[in-house]
Amino acid sequence: MALGVLETTNLLKKTLGQPIKSVAYSAENVQLVCRFINFWKQASPDDEFRRLINLVRGL
Repeated sequence: MALGVLETTNLLKKTLGQPIKSVAYSAENVQLVCRFINFWKQASPDDEFRRLINLVRGL
C-alpha cells in the first residue's frame, strides 16, 4: 500500500471526541467520530470547523 493510502485510512479510523471541550469525558460528553474530525476540531477555529463539517454534510 502507498503511504498516502495508509494515511487516509488512518484518518478514517474511529476515535472518541468531546463535543464540549470544557467538560471532562463522560457518558454525556463523548461521541464516536472519525480521526480527521478531531484533527479539524483541534486545528481550526470553531466557525471554520463548522464550515468544514457542513461541506462534508453537503450543506
